[in-house]
Amino acid sequence: MAGYVHTEPPLVGHDIEVAGAITSEDAGFYVIMISAILFMIAALTGHLA
Repeated sequence: MAGYVHTEPPLVGHDIEVAGAITSEDAGFYVIMISAILFMIAALTGHLA
């Protein structure tokens, strides 16, 4: 268990394994990154406003 979570988050590794195709990996990666950035911006503006 510890060895599995050691290098990367389980969800990211799971998505890459399931995707298989490079295009799917890239799309999933960008979707995750954009979602994370938008969430951080929304959280920061919500707390600061």
